[in-house]
Amino acid sequence: MIKHNFGTKDYQIVTKETLFQGFFRIVKLCLRHRRFDGSWSEPIQRELFQRGNAVGVLLYDPVNHLIGLVEQFRVGALNEPKGPWQFEIVAGMIEPGETPERVAVRELQEEAGIEVEKLLPICDYLVSAGGTDEKMYVFCGLTDLRDKGGKFGLASEAEDILFKVWPYDEVMSAFQSGLLNSAAATVGLLWLQLNYQRLQRKSQTGEYRLSYQRTAQLNLKSLHRECERNYVGLMSLFAGKNSLGQTFTAHDCQRNAVTFTIIEVTKFTTTVAVALENMAPQWVPEIDLKVRAYHDAKMAEVIEWCSDRTIPWALVEDKGRQSRDEKWQWNIFLSELLSQRLKQSILEAQSK
Repeated sequence: MIKHNFGTKDYQIVTKETLFQGFFRIVKLCLRHRRFDGSWSEPIQRELFQRGNAVGVLLYDPVNHLIGLVEQFRVGALNEPKGPWQFEIVAGMIEPGETPERVAVRELQEEAGIEVEKLLPICDYLVSAGGTDEKMYVFCGLTDLRDKGGKFGLASEAEDILFKVWPYDEVMSAFQSGLLNSAAATVGLLWLQLNYQRLQRKSQTGEYRLSYQRTAQLNLKSLHRECERNYVGLMSLFAGKNSLGQTFTAHDCQRNAVTFTIIEVTKFTTTVAVALENMAPQWVPEIDLKVRAYHDAKMAEVIEWCSDRTIPWALVEDKGRQSRDEKWQWNIFLSELLSQRLKQSILEAQSK
């Protein structure tokens, strides 16, 4: 078993003097410590750079095999042959009273505009214990990185940060070439090389539940076409009439009742409640929709379903409550429903 020979009781600080106090702090220590032969050392002087502890998050998309990194100017890289801009993982300093996890959440918003769904600890390490007491806490953040990226940073801190997403292989190629040479990024990428297959497997099996895996790519033009079809079908049901309380009810061969009721009328819109009852099998819940028709645009869209599920027009993930293609799916359902009801009405009219 690997362990240290000495511990926290095996050194003594004789004096401590602050040499500089600005954004960072430098102190001068006079101290003595145990030696490996069992004796105590003579008093020695050491200067210590006290920067504070920090957090770094490597962003990884295990489904699409993507990595997200930030690029920014770094004064410590002025002598680098390729210039003082560094590719790094998202990172920030820990303020008093904050946990590393809380800092990770904050910095992901500030530097990348992202909320991760799974935050996995990688390790913590001392950045350069020969001259600074800074400790770095490194995490891997799992999230959907498709279509992500942009310019970020706090103006109050003069930050100019570019967040970009690349395929895994492209990042690893740049890493092996020496282009990505910051310490935290090195630690994170080496860890990812060893663990990305495990992350992919756990995402596929559902152990790591990431909501974007339940979504499909949404074609907005297709959604618009469905909404246009739904408007035509809905207006045909009511024969162009637009009276509050007007109802149209139909039944299929299995006696499933479908009721369309106008519940709101304004100058430019009509809202219709759609209720499906007596559904089979019995364990299927009754379905009720709210559909809004926009007369100027000649479009009709599902705005609510099952009473408590609001579907916003902005196609944004709502904390896992709905998938991004859900709006499209419900409008397709409405389109098929209207088509069946109209066909039934035509058949009923021909049989009379």
